Amino acid sequence: MRKLVSLLILAAVTALMILAYAPAFLRPPADVLVGSDGWLYPGWERLVDERKSAARQGARLVVEVDAALKAQGQQLIVVVTPTKARVVSEHLPRLRKFEVERAKGYDSLIASLEASGIHVVDALPLLKRRHLQDGRAYFRRDAHWTGYAAEEVAQVLATKIAAETPLPVELPDGERLGGWEQVRRYPDLVAILRRQGDLSLGEERFTQREYKVEPVGSGRVTVVGSSFVARRYGLPQTLSQLLDRRVSHRVEFGAEGSWAAMVTHLRAREPTTKVVIWQLGEGSFSSEAAQASMNAYLKEKGRLP
Repeated sequence: MRKLVSLLILAAVTALMILAYAPAFLRPPADVLVGSDGWLYPGWERLVDERKSAARQGARLVVEVDAALKAQGQQLIVVVTPTKARVVSEHLPRLRKFEVERAKGYDSLIASLEASGIHVVDALPLLKRRHLQDGRAYFRRDAHWTGYAAEEVAQVLATKIAAETPLPVELPDGERLGGWEQVRRYPDLVAILRRQGDLSLGEERFTQREYKVEPVGSGRVTVVGSSFVARRYGLPQTLSQLLDRRVSHRVEFGAEGSWAAMVTHLRAREPTTKVVIWQLGEGSFSSEAAQASMNAYLKEKGRLP
Protein backbone atom coordinates (compact mmCIF):
# COMPACT_ATOMS: atom_id res chain seq x y z
CA MET A 1 0.00 0.00 0.00
CA ARG A 2 2.80 2.40 0.91
CA LYS A 3 4.55 1.63 -2.36
CA LEU A 4 1.36 2.34 -4.28
CA VAL A 5 0.95 5.71 -2.55
CA SER A 6 4.55 6.63 -3.41
CA LEU A 7 3.98 5.73 -7.07
CA LEU A 8 0.80 7.81 -7.16
CA ILE A 9 2.62 10.81 -5.67
CA LEU A 10 5.44 10.42 -8.18
CA ALA A 11 2.96 10.24 -11.04
CA ALA A 12 1.20 13.37 -9.82
CA VAL A 13 4.46 15.32 -9.53
CA THR A 14 5.51 14.20 -13.01
CA ALA A 15 2.17 15.28 -14.46
CA LEU A 16 2.49 18.71 -12.86
CA MET A 17 6.00 19.15 -14.27
CA ILE A 18 4.79 18.20 -17.75
CA LEU A 19 1.95 20.71 -17.51
CA ALA A 20 4.37 23.40 -16.31
CA TYR A 21 7.10 22.90 -18.90
CA ALA A 22 5.31 21.36 -21.90
CA PRO A 23 4.50 24.73 -23.52
CA ALA A 24 8.19 25.65 -23.59
CA PHE A 25 9.12 22.37 -25.27
CA LEU A 26 6.15 22.13 -27.65
CA ARG A 27 6.34 25.68 -29.00
CA PRO A 28 8.51 26.12 -32.09
CA PRO A 29 11.69 28.05 -31.25
CA ALA A 30 11.24 31.81 -31.25
CA ASP A 31 13.20 33.87 -33.76
CA VAL A 32 14.59 35.93 -30.87
CA LEU A 33 14.98 34.80 -27.28
CA VAL A 34 14.73 37.69 -24.82
CA GLY A 35 17.06 37.44 -21.84
CA SER A 36 17.76 39.65 -18.84
CA ASP A 37 19.64 42.99 -18.77
CA GLY A 38 18.81 43.74 -22.41
CA TRP A 39 20.45 40.62 -23.86
CA LEU A 40 18.93 38.96 -26.92
CA TYR A 41 19.73 35.52 -28.31
CA PRO A 42 19.08 33.85 -31.67
CA GLY A 43 16.16 31.55 -30.86
CA TRP A 44 16.78 29.29 -33.87
CA GLU A 45 20.18 28.05 -32.67
CA ARG A 46 20.13 24.58 -31.15
CA LEU A 47 22.80 23.01 -28.98
CA VAL A 48 24.42 19.90 -30.43
CA ASP A 49 23.06 18.09 -27.35
CA GLU A 50 19.53 18.62 -28.67
CA ARG A 51 20.16 17.17 -32.13
CA LYS A 52 22.76 14.47 -31.53
CA SER A 53 22.11 12.49 -34.72
CA ALA A 54 22.45 15.64 -36.83
CA ALA A 55 25.70 16.52 -35.04
CA ARG A 56 27.12 13.06 -35.74
CA GLN A 57 26.13 13.37 -39.39
CA GLY A 58 27.71 16.83 -39.55
CA ALA A 59 30.96 15.46 -38.17
CA ARG A 60 30.95 12.72 -40.83
CA LEU A 61 30.44 15.33 -43.54
CA VAL A 62 33.43 17.32 -42.25
CA VAL A 63 35.62 14.20 -42.54
CA GLU A 64 34.49 13.73 -46.15
CA VAL A 65 35.15 17.40 -46.94
CA ASP A 66 38.64 17.07 -45.45
CA ALA A 67 39.33 14.13 -47.80
CA ALA A 68 37.93 16.03 -50.80
CA LEU A 69 40.12 19.05 -50.07
CA LYS A 70 43.21 16.89 -49.64
CA ALA A 71 42.51 15.47 -53.11
CA GLN A 72 42.70 19.06 -54.38
CA GLY A 73 46.00 19.65 -52.54
CA GLN A 74 44.46 21.74 -49.76
CA GLN A 75 44.75 21.46 -45.98
CA LEU A 76 41.61 22.02 -43.89
CA ILE A 77 41.42 23.81 -40.54
CA VAL A 78 37.96 23.92 -38.95
CA VAL A 79 36.94 26.75 -36.63
CA VAL A 80 33.93 25.76 -34.52
CA THR A 81 31.97 28.74 -33.15
CA PRO A 82 29.73 27.88 -30.18
CA THR A 83 26.24 29.28 -29.81
CA LYS A 84 26.00 32.65 -28.11
CA ALA A 85 23.99 30.98 -25.33
CA ARG A 86 26.88 28.62 -24.52
CA VAL A 87 29.30 31.51 -24.08
CA VAL A 88 26.99 34.02 -22.37
CA SER A 89 24.51 31.90 -20.41
CA GLU A 90 23.94 34.13 -17.39
CA HIS A 91 21.34 36.32 -19.13
CA LEU A 92 19.23 33.46 -20.52
CA PRO A 93 15.70 32.70 -19.32
CA ARG A 94 15.89 30.32 -16.36
CA LEU A 95 14.83 27.11 -18.12
CA ARG A 96 17.14 27.68 -21.10
CA LYS A 97 20.03 28.57 -18.79
CA PHE A 98 19.49 25.27 -16.94
CA GLU A 99 19.66 23.35 -20.23
CA VAL A 100 22.74 25.14 -21.55
CA GLU A 101 24.81 24.86 -18.39
CA ARG A 102 24.28 21.08 -18.28
CA ALA A 103 24.97 20.52 -21.98
CA LYS A 104 28.23 18.68 -22.71
CA GLY A 105 27.71 17.75 -26.35
CA TYR A 106 29.92 20.54 -27.69
CA ASP A 107 33.03 19.06 -26.04
CA SER A 108 32.13 15.67 -27.49
CA LEU A 109 31.81 17.21 -30.96
CA ILE A 110 35.28 18.78 -30.76
CA ALA A 111 36.77 15.51 -29.48
CA SER A 112 35.07 13.55 -32.29
CA LEU A 113 36.47 15.87 -34.99
CA GLU A 114 39.98 15.74 -33.53
CA ALA A 115 39.83 11.95 -33.19
CA SER A 116 38.99 11.80 -36.91
CA GLY A 117 42.20 13.68 -37.74
CA ILE A 118 40.59 17.08 -38.38
CA HIS A 119 42.66 20.17 -37.53
CA VAL A 120 40.36 22.09 -35.18
CA VAL A 121 40.42 25.51 -33.57
CA ASP A 122 37.88 25.46 -30.74
CA ALA A 123 36.65 29.03 -30.26
CA LEU A 124 34.77 28.30 -27.02
CA PRO A 125 37.61 28.82 -24.49
CA LEU A 126 38.76 31.96 -26.34
CA LEU A 127 35.26 33.44 -26.31
CA LYS A 128 34.60 32.53 -22.69
CA ARG A 129 37.86 34.11 -21.61
CA ARG A 130 37.09 37.26 -23.59
CA HIS A 131 33.59 37.46 -22.10
CA LEU A 132 34.88 37.10 -18.55
CA GLN A 133 37.68 39.57 -19.23
CA ASP A 134 35.72 42.49 -20.68
CA GLY A 135 32.32 41.27 -21.90
CA ARG A 136 33.33 41.72 -25.55
CA ALA A 137 32.89 38.21 -26.92
CA TYR A 138 29.38 38.61 -28.33
CA PHE A 139 27.30 41.71 -28.97
CA ARG A 140 24.45 42.12 -26.50
CA ARG A 141 21.67 42.31 -29.10
CA ASP A 142 23.37 40.78 -32.15
CA ALA A 143 23.87 37.09 -32.95
CA HIS A 144 27.56 37.53 -33.85
CA TRP A 145 30.87 37.71 -32.09
CA THR A 146 32.68 41.03 -31.86
CA GLY A 147 35.64 42.16 -33.94
CA TYR A 148 37.84 41.78 -30.87
CA ALA A 149 36.89 38.12 -30.52
CA ALA A 150 37.24 37.42 -34.25
CA GLU A 151 40.72 38.92 -34.34
CA GLU A 152 41.78 36.83 -31.35
CA VAL A 153 40.68 33.70 -33.22
CA ALA A 154 42.67 34.93 -36.25
CA GLN A 155 45.80 35.10 -34.09
CA VAL A 156 45.35 31.46 -33.05
CA LEU A 157 44.82 30.48 -36.68
CA ALA A 158 47.97 32.27 -37.82
CA THR A 159 50.01 30.44 -35.19
CA LYS A 160 48.46 27.09 -36.15
CA ILE A 161 49.14 27.61 -39.86
CA ALA A 162 52.77 28.53 -39.20
CA ALA A 163 53.27 25.46 -36.99
CA GLU A 164 51.30 22.79 -38.86
CA THR A 165 50.73 23.88 -42.47
CA PRO A 166 53.56 26.24 -43.49
CA LEU A 167 52.96 28.17 -46.70
CA PRO A 168 55.34 28.31 -49.67
CA VAL A 169 58.03 30.99 -49.48
CA GLU A 170 56.81 33.93 -51.56
CA LEU A 171 56.88 37.69 -51.62
CA PRO A 172 54.68 39.14 -48.85
CA ASP A 173 51.37 40.59 -49.98
CA GLY A 174 49.25 40.74 -46.82
CA GLU A 175 46.67 43.39 -45.98
CA ARG A 176 47.19 46.15 -43.47
CA LEU A 177 44.41 46.65 -40.99
CA GLY A 178 42.65 49.98 -40.80
CA GLY A 179 41.82 51.60 -37.49
CA TRP A 180 38.74 50.93 -35.39
CA GLU A 181 35.67 52.97 -36.26
CA GLN A 182 32.18 53.43 -34.83
CA VAL A 183 29.20 52.64 -37.06
CA ARG A 184 25.49 52.82 -36.26
CA ARG A 185 23.12 50.09 -37.36
CA TYR A 186 20.37 47.86 -36.06
CA PRO A 187 21.69 44.74 -34.32
CA ASP A 188 20.42 41.80 -36.37
CA LEU A 189 18.22 40.48 -33.54
CA VAL A 190 16.70 43.92 -33.07
CA ALA A 191 16.03 44.10 -36.82
CA ILE A 192 14.10 40.81 -36.58
CA LEU A 193 12.00 42.12 -33.69
CA ARG A 194 11.25 45.31 -35.60
CA ARG A 195 10.07 43.33 -38.64
CA GLN A 196 7.70 41.53 -36.28
CA GLY A 197 6.28 44.82 -35.02
CA ASP A 198 8.33 45.39 -31.84
CA LEU A 199 9.80 48.86 -32.33
CA SER A 200 11.00 49.34 -28.74
CA LEU A 201 14.71 48.97 -29.63
CA GLY A 202 16.68 51.07 -32.08
CA GLU A 203 20.11 51.41 -33.67
CA GLU A 204 23.30 50.90 -31.66
CA ARG A 205 26.98 51.72 -32.06
CA PHE A 206 29.26 48.95 -33.27
CA THR A 207 33.05 49.02 -33.20
CA GLN A 208 34.61 47.52 -36.31
CA ARG A 209 37.63 47.91 -38.57
CA GLU A 210 37.60 50.66 -41.18
CA TYR A 211 36.32 49.24 -44.42
CA LYS A 212 38.85 48.40 -47.13
CA VAL A 213 38.16 46.82 -50.50
CA GLU A 214 38.99 43.12 -50.49
CA PRO A 215 42.08 42.21 -52.60
CA VAL A 216 41.29 40.67 -55.97
CA GLY A 217 42.33 37.11 -56.78
CA SER A 218 42.81 33.84 -54.99
CA GLY A 219 45.22 33.57 -52.08
CA ARG A 220 47.22 30.74 -50.57
CA VAL A 221 44.75 30.84 -47.67
CA THR A 222 40.96 30.92 -48.16
CA VAL A 223 38.46 31.62 -45.39
CA VAL A 224 35.11 29.88 -45.93
CA GLY A 225 32.07 30.25 -43.70
CA SER A 226 28.99 32.14 -42.60
CA SER A 227 28.51 35.78 -41.63
CA PHE A 228 30.79 35.22 -38.61
CA VAL A 229 33.77 35.53 -40.93
CA ALA A 230 32.41 38.47 -42.93
CA ARG A 231 34.94 41.29 -43.26
CA ARG A 232 32.75 43.42 -40.98
CA TYR A 233 34.16 41.42 -38.03
CA GLY A 234 37.75 41.44 -39.25
CA LEU A 235 38.95 37.84 -39.23
CA PRO A 236 40.14 37.59 -42.87
CA GLN A 237 41.97 40.93 -42.80
CA THR A 238 43.64 40.18 -39.46
CA LEU A 239 44.77 36.75 -40.66
CA SER A 240 46.14 38.31 -43.85
CA GLN A 241 48.17 40.86 -41.90
CA LEU A 242 49.52 38.27 -39.46
CA LEU A 243 50.55 35.87 -42.25
CA ASP A 244 51.58 38.70 -44.60
CA ARG A 245 49.78 36.81 -47.35
CA ARG A 246 46.67 37.45 -49.41
CA VAL A 247 43.67 35.71 -47.83
CA SER A 248 40.69 34.88 -50.06
CA HIS A 249 37.22 35.02 -48.72
CA ARG A 250 34.06 33.00 -49.47
CA VAL A 251 31.02 33.71 -47.29
CA GLU A 252 27.33 32.84 -47.53
CA PHE A 253 24.73 33.98 -45.03
CA GLY A 254 22.10 32.09 -43.06
CA ALA A 255 22.12 28.92 -40.96
CA GLU A 256 23.20 26.90 -44.00
CA GLY A 257 25.80 29.48 -45.08
CA SER A 258 28.96 27.68 -43.94
CA TRP A 259 28.02 24.43 -45.69
CA ALA A 260 26.82 26.12 -48.88
CA ALA A 261 29.97 28.26 -49.04
CA MET A 262 32.15 25.15 -48.79
CA VAL A 263 30.21 23.47 -51.62
CA THR A 264 30.96 26.55 -53.77
CA HIS A 265 34.64 26.40 -52.80
CA LEU A 266 34.93 22.69 -53.62
CA ARG A 267 33.34 23.21 -57.02
CA ALA A 268 35.68 26.13 -57.77
CA ARG A 269 38.81 23.95 -57.32
CA GLU A 270 41.03 26.96 -56.55
CA PRO A 271 44.54 25.97 -57.78
CA THR A 272 46.48 28.47 -55.66
CA THR A 273 44.81 27.75 -52.30
CA LYS A 274 46.86 25.62 -49.92
CA VAL A 275 45.04 26.16 -46.61
CA VAL A 276 41.26 26.40 -46.13
CA ILE A 277 39.85 27.88 -42.92
CA TRP A 278 36.27 26.60 -42.54
CA GLN A 279 34.12 28.31 -39.91
CA LEU A 280 31.21 26.16 -38.75
CA GLY A 281 28.71 27.25 -36.11
CA GLU A 282 27.59 24.80 -33.45
CA GLY A 283 23.99 25.44 -34.49
CA SER A 284 24.67 24.28 -38.05
CA PHE A 285 25.87 20.92 -36.71
CA SER A 286 22.40 20.52 -35.19
CA SER A 287 20.46 21.02 -38.41
CA GLU A 288 20.04 18.52 -41.23
CA ALA A 289 18.54 21.34 -43.31
CA ALA A 290 21.71 23.44 -42.93
CA GLN A 291 23.82 20.48 -44.07
CA ALA A 292 21.57 19.57 -47.02
CA SER A 293 23.62 21.25 -49.76
CA MET A 294 26.82 19.53 -48.60
CA ASN A 295 25.08 16.19 -48.25
CA ALA A 296 23.78 16.49 -51.82
CA TYR A 297 27.19 17.51 -53.17
CA LEU A 298 29.03 14.60 -51.56
CA LYS A 299 26.42 12.13 -52.83
CA GLU A 300 26.79 13.61 -56.32
CA LYS A 301 30.57 13.03 -56.10
CA GLY A 302 30.10 9.46 -54.88
CA ARG A 303 31.57 10.16 -51.43
CA LEU A 304 28.32 9.24 -49.66
CA PRO A 305 25.88 6.37 -50.38
